[in-house]
Amino acid sequence: MAGFDCLPWNGRQITRDADGNWLVLIESVDTGSLFLATGPSWPKNPYRPRGGDLVAFELVGAGEQALFRMPGGGTRASMVIDAKQNLHVVFQRPDGLWHLQAKLGKYGPNWLQQKKDWTEPVRLVEGSCKLGDLMNHATEGMALCYAKDDAIYYRSISAKQPVMVASRANGLPRLRQFVEVKVSR
Repeated sequence: MAGFDCLPWNGRQITRDADGNWLVLIESVDTGSLFLATGPSWPKNPYRPRGGDLVAFELVGAGEQALFRMPGGGTRASMVIDAKQNLHVVFQRPDGLWHLQAKLGKYGPNWLQQKKDWTEPVRLVEGSCKLGDLMNHATEGMALCYAKDDAIYYRSISAKQPVMVASRANGLPRLRQFVEVKVSR
């Protein structure tokens, strides 16, 4: 697992709903809190919101304002919107992978700032693991891939058990160690 920690994180932190509203996940390096910034598309250029148009709130963390108070917050958060316009947020903590869900709709993105708009956090995977990516599956809804105990797993949110897709025992190579290169001017 140490090799996996060296890989750059490329989760899905930016997405748009069916109405063009922007949703951006932000992780605080200092506190581990996860923030969600939301905002409408900009009429002159719907592909680029203006910074002041986004409103951020603490979704998961230890702060008084966090919708879900979880000491230490979460890391490697990723999100996806499914075909039924449900926003899924998955993040990792030392005790496993956690899932939150909210229904998007005609009220716009700012209504997500109410705890009642979200499901309670559900632990999908217990124990130390690393979130890979989220995806929409044609028939199973939202699904995720993750690494645990030198194996890679696939699991839809609706499934009770994951499927091992690769492991060291069946040919998964040792993950390459990455070395950070510092360039001085």
